[in-house]
Amino acid sequence: MQNSKIFLRNVALNFSPSGNITKDMRLRSLADFSTQIARSSQLLISLNVMWNACLLPLRQNMTNNFYDIIFIAGAPGTGKSSVAKSLQEKLNCPCFEFGWIPEFRNKGIETISYEEDETIAFENLSLVAKNYIKHGFKNIIITDLEDKRIKELHTVFQQENYILFTLTVSDDEILKSRVLDETRSSGYRDFESAIKISNEINSRELLPNEIRIDATNQSVENVVKIITAKLFLQRP
Repeated sequence: MQNSKIFLRNVALNFSPSGNITKDMRLRSLADFSTQIARSSQLLISLNVMWNACLLPLRQNMTNNFYDIIFIAGAPGTGKSSVAKSLQEKLNCPCFEFGWIPEFRNKGIETISYEEDETIAFENLSLVAKNYIKHGFKNIIITDLEDKRIKELHTVFQQENYILFTLTVSDDEILKSRVLDETRSSGYRDFESAIKISNEINSRELLPNEIRIDATNQSVENVVKIITAKLFLQRP
């Protein structure tokens, strides 16, 4: 501390016209000042190199962990739509809910079946997602697909890097209360079918690229944190 005070005093005297200091002292002080500046510059350069060395792997990890598509699946009432919306805000990426895809069942005087209509809608959604990928988009979120379509993902999207997060609820009563919640954006209220779908999902084996998350007692925020953490741990 004492040396620093002396150094600062000498610097001040160098630039003071009334400073009581000899020419040799002034020259030595300026030399010390130049040395300090050089050392500071070297320190800044070293810190910058170290900073970049630390950040580069993180940046590469973030880039390498971009997926083409992130699927959010699960039975009705597991929180798919809410989680997808919150995740979209965090990742700043496109998000598609299957129910948003237009369905046209009238074919002239003929009305096609729901099954054919659903097939056309799924094909349209697949084409839209692949077109976004073609134009450089990553982490495209798709949700609200029926489980039969979830089982086809490894075939339909075999050329794309995707990851599948399936939300589950292990308590039928909790799932029932969620489905019957009037504040839900979805008008789906068939809790018996929801429980059946949930049990079928919980009992089947894991699908390719699938990660299951028990959302029984989890908030939307916690589920999104879990998904985000796994996105950076998994390798596309």
